[in-house]
Amino acid sequence: MLQTVGAGQLLGLAAVVGGQNHTLTAQTAVPSHVKVVEHGELMRFLRRNGEAGLLAAQALARESQGISREIHDLVLTKSSTSKLVKLILSWTPTIERSVPEIRFRSVATHEEMAQMIGSSRETVTRLLGDLRRRKLIRVEGSMMVVLNREALEALAA
Repeated sequence: MLQTVGAGQLLGLAAVVGGQNHTLTAQTAVPSHVKVVEHGELMRFLRRNGEAGLLAAQALARESQGISREIHDLVLTKSSTSKLVKLILSWTPTIERSVPEIRFRSVATHEEMAQMIGSSRETVTRLLGDLRRRKLIRVEGSMMVVLNREALEALAA
């Protein structure tokens, strides 16, 4: 698993703008509506709408920066704990730091998390258990609760 996207987010924009086929596959975790936009249709729209072209360029820049950051974290981060914590923090919604608990729906299985951080499912299960024992996170069914964001950020460093 290389990437997760949410409602309204674009997938494969670089391939469409570049006039290439999107060579990766996608799988939805929940029932979803997907709109396929052909290269010619998108390019005509972007030529006619300068603001949309700017937004597309910004989306491509964010995607590129995100991929670079993920590669950096995967290759240069030594600790599996740090990699997993960075992944969890990347899923947390952006909210005030003063909020005591951050709740969000976990978007990946232990196996998928392992794939994302270049580890094994067993390691992810063990590390999540350790984070729970340290009272940094709590898991409630499909919900994950970050109990101490500052401590997690320190582990990610």
